[in-house]
Amino acid sequence: CRTLGKKPADAVQGLAHGTTRVIDVGWAWGETFLNSVGIGFDAEVARVVNASQSGSGILAYLLAVAKVLRYYEPFDLELEANGERWTERVLLCEVGNGPVVGGGFRITPGAVFDDGLFDVCVVKEQSLLGILQKLPLVMLGKHTHLKGVRSFRTTRLCIHSRSGPLRAQFDGELRSTAESMELTLQPAALTV
Repeated sequence: CRTLGKKPADAVQGLAHGTTRVIDVGWAWGETFLNSVGIGFDAEVARVVNASQSGSGILAYLLAVAKVLRYYEPFDLELEANGERWTERVLLCEVGNGPVVGGGFRITPGAVFDDGLFDVCVVKEQSLLGILQKLPLVMLGKHTHLKGVRSFRTTRLCIHSRSGPLRAQFDGELRSTAESMELTLQPAALTV
């Protein structure tokens, strides 16, 4: 509801009036996802949130971020999109079909569910101070042009880890199955 810009009560009213919208769907590792796939730091944060008794929402995520910052190590990714291939040492790679993850982080702020494109945000290795400086900007969606952040749009992204199996979250659900992942967009695939 939040991602589509609706409060739960408004969404229920929408059901009563029969209003529909057709949105894009992502596909990776034999699964669909609606909002996002996050690889790296945010997958570890999701793991900590899912394992904790802190509940959900932005406060639970901020507590998990503080905990994960103490031990998380960046990793090496090879990425391919839009005819380019490059390697980065990254903190995270977020592939967004929607703009908000983790209860309020606008990591892919320009993502729209029905534009036929993924919005991708790659945050390169950062110092702790760099992360703490960028975190409030991520919550506001004002980080995409900062040094150490690479943002782009694509319909297909290939990722290969040079640091062991990828740890990912698919709409908050944890996955870790392989060192490579191909993400593709299926436009106008779901009516909601």
